[in-house]
Amino acid sequence: MAALAEGPTMTVLRCILSLSLLSGGAAAAQDRDWSGPMAGASLGIARGEQTVPETALSFETAFPGPAFAEVAGATAEDTAAAASAFAGYRWQSGAWVGGVTFEVEGTRLEAEYDGTSAAGRDIPGGTFEVDAALRAMGELGYASGPNLFTLAAGPAAVRGTARTTGVEGTGYSVRLGWDRAVSQNMLVGVALTHTGLDGFDELDVADIVGDRVGSQDVDMDYQTLAVRLTYEF
Repeated sequence: MAALAEGPTMTVLRCILSLSLLSGGAAAAQDRDWSGPMAGASLGIARGEQTVPETALSFETAFPGPAFAEVAGATAEDTAAAASAFAGYRWQSGAWVGGVTFEVEGTRLEAEYDGTSAAGRDIPGGTFEVDAALRAMGELGYASGPNLFTLAAGPAAVRGTARTTGVEGTGYSVRLGWDRAVSQNMLVGVALTHTGLDGFDELDVADIVGDRVGSQDVDMDYQTLAVRLTYEF
């Protein structure tokens, strides 16, 4: 996973430590039941890397058949705030806890690409932005007193904007999490989530660079580190 920015990361970790200290030693009993429906929200930072690979573009000419040219790819990184809302259900058997979670996350990770020239044509630069992610995840956790440590994974769908055109891609998400009970129904915690996408398939180059001369994929990976507040019903 890409390294997270030091400044925002330390701010998030300080918030986690403060919440843990406020919870106190008597926040929850050792035999706490984690079963049942739950819902919550999170706030944190996202850092991502987006790649437009090298591709072959076709051009219309005055001669029979199109002309072809190779256009170099580009990679861009960005860091932005991220917020989400989630809901799910958990089952417990001894110290083991299983569950399912559905999450909607919003962020503004943006990549800018420089213009280039190919086959005698100028291709202007443009932007690609990640706007939102939808996740469905299966979860396995281990309970220890008021603490719950979890690993979750599942499919993800991401919505983005290439210049002014909406685009969509699918991939996967993996999450490491920790929750601590601070009351009978309230949990605070932290989660680190990795989201990977194989590509926004057949994305018109026009949507990125403003000149409809071909199509290519946009690959993306990003991580979110967030503080979570959960209410158990």
